[in-house]
Formats: sequence, structure tokens, C-alpha cells
Amino acid sequence: MLLKTLLCFLIWFQILQAQTDHYAGTYTFRYDLPKGEVLADTLQLYPGGTFYYSSYRNIPCAICSEELLYANGQWKASENHLIIFTADSIKGVGNPEFLNLNNTSARYLGKSKRHLGSTPVRTSVKFLRSGIFWLKGRELFRTDRP
Repeated sequence: MLLKTLLCFLIWFQILQAQTDHYAGTYTFRYDLPKGEVLADTLQLYPGGTFYYSSYRNIPCAICSEELLYANGQWKASENHLIIFTADSIKGVGNPEFLNLNNTSARYLGKSKRHLGSTPVRTSVKFLRSGIFWLKGRELFRTDRP
């Protein structure tokens, strides 16, 4: 009986690990404007359940400067393709470049297994809820594999 329980637990753990690996990867958003303005975001989801997010903004004007904002912490996925981010806000206290992604959620969008069409579907992550106003609705596309 103990062997059956151990085997079931091992299979369950492998299934959870495979789901985490499914979401893991690099997702990017880049927007180049004609006058040289650049907006670039990168989200790296690691298989161990950690993430790194960076946002780069370069708007050439007299009073503007380059901005590089970042966040890191843990992420977890639920059964309905929802990714929830939690960040260690203690690390970011007093640091204006640190983004607090606590209570931020995003949806994983990819090709369904039931989709039989030949049209390609780009895998992406779309932010649904965040305390950062410009992050809501932003969609980052997967770049490390098709």
C-alpha cells in the first residue's frame, strides 16, 4: 500500500512539474516608434517557479531619460491557464526601479490541443490584472520556441 501511495505521489509531482515546464520560457513585447522611441518588455518564466521581468523605455526628449524597471519573484499556474505572480516587496523598498508585481495575474494563450487548423497561433502571456496601470492588457509573445 505504501508503494502504491508513493507511486501516485511521484506521478502527481511529475505532472505538476511538466505543467510548469510548459509555461516556462521567454516572452517579449517590443514597440519601436518612428522618432526613435523604444518600449521593450521581457518576461522570463523559469521552470522552478521563479520569474524575472524587465521593462525598458527610451523616449528621446529634452526632459526624458532611459528607464529600466524590473521585478522578480515567484509564479504559479492554475488549471485554467492563469499565471499568478508574487514578488518579494522587501527587496524593492526604497528602490524606484523595482516593480511590485504582487497580485498580478496573466493568462497563458497558446494553441489548443483540439485546434486542428493550419493557421499558426502565437504563444503569448497577456496581463489581466495588475497594480501597475500600464501593464494591464499588455501581451508578450514567446520568443524562445515556436
